[in-house]
Amino acid sequence: MSPEEILRDTSANAEVMVVAHRADWRAAPENSIPAIHSAIEQGAIVVELDFKRTLDGHIVVAHDQTIDRTTNGSGRIDQMTLAQVKQYYLREKQGGETPITGHTIPTLEEVIEAVDGRALINLDHAWGLRDDIYQKLEENNAINIGLFKSSDDPRVVQEFLDRDNNILYMHIVRESNADHIEQFDRHTPRAYEMIFTHHSEQHVQPDLLESLSRDSRIWVNSLWYGLGAGFTDEASHLNPDQGWGVLLNDMYTSMIQTDNIEEITHYIEHGSASGKKKEESVVVMADAFDTQGPGVSYYDTTPENKGSVSRAYDSVDICDTNGAVHLCWIRNGEWINYTIDVPKTGYYTVSARVSARQQEAGAFYLEFAGQETLHHYVENTSSHSLFFVQEVGEIFLKKGEHNMTFRVDNSTNNTNFNVNYFKLERK
Repeated sequence: MSPEEILRDTSANAEVMVVAHRADWRAAPENSIPAIHSAIEQGAIVVELDFKRTLDGHIVVAHDQTIDRTTNGSGRIDQMTLAQVKQYYLREKQGGETPITGHTIPTLEEVIEAVDGRALINLDHAWGLRDDIYQKLEENNAINIGLFKSSDDPRVVQEFLDRDNNILYMHIVRESNADHIEQFDRHTPRAYEMIFTHHSEQHVQPDLLESLSRDSRIWVNSLWYGLGAGFTDEASHLNPDQGWGVLLNDMYTSMIQTDNIEEITHYIEHGSASGKKKEESVVVMADAFDTQGPGVSYYDTTPENKGSVSRAYDSVDICDTNGAVHLCWIRNGEWINYTIDVPKTGYYTVSARVSARQQEAGAFYLEFAGQETLHHYVENTSSHSLFFVQEVGEIFLKKGEHNMTFRVDNSTNNTNFNVNYFKLERK
């Protein structure tokens, strides 16, 4: 089936459509051509991209009004010509201080060519450009891959849809505009994007969702808090049944926009978020440190827990970012002890799931009592809210209980990173 045919399929056994937020920014710059290729290769049926118009009228792919965050340049896109925009190069991942790549901001025409009918393009930040985008899609015989979206007045939307029955459209619904649903009298949206902060909101109750799902797809964003309540990518990372599973099994959702394409695809196909899980691996959550208190189990530079989402009566700072519970406000001089139970004697690959927004974000040691010490410089993930698993090193451990100490490397000039968990995988 083509992506358009999949979208139109609202049967009970219809294929779940994975939507790649800004394409696969984990593998390549957000909203870039290589990120689009990677997203499709990993199983995304929809690629969500953001659009802007240049000073000379070209439609380009960019989330922000300026190119400052995502490139090595600066300036407002609507005040730059296409030639000026193309002078600058995209940064890795979601930009910031990440390294510069050889890729430039693509045009809509370049995106259409890259997609080549293999996926739908979710046209975000694009409703105000709909006439120009429709024209470009039509010129390139690509009406069937462009998915328009808005929360505009249904009368305005239907006037646009009247021009061509082949236009694919999704309506954004919040509790405040839920009355829009019954106002579509000439055209039924191909999908409804449900935005909700709490499961109790009326527009996401089972009876309505079931009714809508008979003729339209239900789309939910699992990106961060406030879009799909707490059913986020981060909540799903270690326990997908409590995140994506609720959306798919209890809320009639058949389209999920995600930042973790590989994990959600694996969950849909196999029932778990990762194919790499081993019975002999050990996951040590960052807030699962020893309980003897300050001076014995940890040292923190301040007496209060600044995050207080876990272990509120200990001094170690614990925060919650979209479902990821993690060490935060990490500072030089701090250390934390963990007791871990190693299931089998052997060599273990040690990694940490971290986030950082600077190239020089700091470093840490992992000390194992009676063993060698591992050291790791934290790599830039492009944001404090974007977590990546980074390999720390390898160590030989005997079966049984071990003490592991996380210690900040005081020799680095800056300490500005978060830690979600540590993982030991037997080789």
